Amino acid sequence: GLSEIEANLVKHRIFTGDREGVPADKEAMLAVLYTVNYMPGSQEISILVKWINPDGKVVHTESVATGYLRRQVASYHLAGSDVALGRWRVEFYFQKSRIGSQEISVITPERFQSRLDRLE
Repeated sequence: GLSEIEANLVKHRIFTGDREGVPADKEAMLAVLYTVNYMPGSQEISILVKWINPDGKVVHTESVATGYLRRQVASYHLAGSDVALGRWRVEFYFQKSRIGSQEISVITPERFQSRLDRLE
């Protein structure tokens, strides 16, 4: 059998906007870089990725095949009415057990620019 499985989420500026958040617009893409850690590493497993909006509604799910510590990207394109401000969540599941999650803040473009200006 497989050992305890966990998703390792790698926070990276190009995917999550770092601590500044992601500006809300019709072209916004939410994405996370992740690996899944389990033994034996010679097997490929299927995981479920869920994108959850700030209201707690699951807006997208995807089943993904992954290998031991294989770097992969999970992404969700905000479109139309999906561009909701607040804390979005991406969750990873293996056989109905949550193995990892990460939050991404979606903020107004003005607030995003204001944060960038303070960093300069």
